[in-house]
Amino acid sequence: MKKIIHLYYRSHGSFFPERDSDYYFLAGWSGAIARRTVEYIDKYQVENWRPERTIDRQLSRNVQGVMCRLFPARHVPYFGDYSPSLLRELKRQCRAHEILIHHNGIHSNPLYLMSFLLKGVPIVAQHHGDSPSIARFHQNGNVLNLLSSVVERRALMNIDHFFVLRESESQFLEGFLSKSRVTKQTVGVDFRVFRPFSKSYARSKLGLPDTAVIMLYIGKFYRLKGVDLIIEAYRKLKTKMKVELVLIGGSPGDELYESVKSSGAIYYGHLPHDALPLYLSAADIYVHPAFAVNYWGIDVSVIEALACGVPVVSPILEEFPGHIRQGLGEIPENKDEVMKCILKITQNPRKYDSCRALSKPYYDWSNVIARTEKVYDRLFAAYHAKIR
Repeated sequence: MKKIIHLYYRSHGSFFPERDSDYYFLAGWSGAIARRTVEYIDKYQVENWRPERTIDRQLSRNVQGVMCRLFPARHVPYFGDYSPSLLRELKRQCRAHEILIHHNGIHSNPLYLMSFLLKGVPIVAQHHGDSPSIARFHQNGNVLNLLSSVVERRALMNIDHFFVLRESESQFLEGFLSKSRVTKQTVGVDFRVFRPFSKSYARSKLGLPDTAVIMLYIGKFYRLKGVDLIIEAYRKLKTKMKVELVLIGGSPGDELYESVKSSGAIYYGHLPHDALPLYLSAADIYVHPAFAVNYWGIDVSVIEALACGVPVVSPILEEFPGHIRQGLGEIPENKDEVMKCILKITQNPRKYDSCRALSKPYYDWSNVIARTEKVYDRLFAAYHAKIR
């Protein structure tokens, strides 16, 4: 049977302290994609690998049908997390099986190394908001990023296919690669789990007022995703209407934690993932004004909001398919337009009633994996034909 190895490019370190839990082995985007691959496709063996600086021997565990393997690693300055044992085992697996590598992260030195070492093996690279070396050079002027861009470009020419989040990443790759090797596709959301409850029921369960406009944000409390702009808009809106702001996911170490505490908003720390649909269902608007030039991602919470029928205010909607954007929410062109976009949604909320139905074909896990499977099949067929 053909085997797909999902690889994450760096150690999780102490971020996941429960080292004996299944979650420790399957955590991260590589694990999420691996788990969904097993759920929707039964013709591949699926494994999830990562280097890990907090262990001194290889660990493995089968979790939800995914064989997870962790390899001892050390951090190498200017390279990243390096695991000789992971590379040795990867080479051995490639000799013994028909392998496809699905690497999570595009702009990483471990991927560049694999692209040079593993000739004759199909490799797919998944974008998670990491930025090209040349973009980092233009942001910070570090000449090492300029030098890295030369190696990066050569290495990425060895990658067979890319799944990217943003149009800017597509344009970067298509500057030296065929467009057929680049697909604009995020990770998915389970629309069976993230579905709308009755707004009145959700608010009753959470103790939120029935008549107020409720804005919601999920994530760290920091400027990268515009939490300062959310607080500013909330303070201004309180003078115009009955409004509540709910923020989820902060911790005392976050740069804007104290600002959130003093804002009068309702705030929570980390909540279980399966608790979020209730909070989303209680909201009228999901706010995510991420304007930072160094933010290259697409926050999955935006998609989770749409899956729960909640319109979004975010510049990230620019990255969604053009013909459905108007039904998903409002796109502020600059920081000053955030409040204007919030007001626009409150004035005509019915305009966005179809945001769940519009987004599901593109972002439900079942559809994401179906498109991914076509890439897998094509690459396995192409490489198998070469071997024959």
